[in-house]
Amino acid sequence: MTVALATRPRARPKAAGRIGHRHTKVVWENLSVAPHAVTRCSLALCGAAGGTGKDLNFRSPTVNPGKTFAFTFHKPGTYRYFCKVHGYPDMHATITVR
Repeated sequence: MTVALATRPRARPKAAGRIGHRHTKVVWENLSVAPHAVTRCSLALCGAAGGTGKDLNFRSPTVNPGKTFAFTFHKPGTYRYFCKVHGYPDMHATITVR
C-alpha cells in the first residue's frame, strides 16, 4: 500500500483506516515540494496516544520531495501518526493492522 504525503492545510492521508494483515508493507511517497516526517504519536507529542500496536520503531527520517519511506508492520493494532515537520493539527492519520 502507498500513502501519498502532500502539503495542504488540514490534509488527511488517504491511508487512514485498515491496511490489512500483519507483515503488510506500507510506503509513504512524498508528492509535495516540502519535506515530511512520519512519526508515531505520543501524549507528549500529539496530546493523544500512539495507538495499541506494539511495533515501537514506527517512524521515518525526513522524507524529502520525490522520496519514499517504507515500513512493514509485524504486530496488530492501531498506529496513530503525524507529520513531525507540519505538526499533529495539520497532518495526522491512523492505520489499523489486523
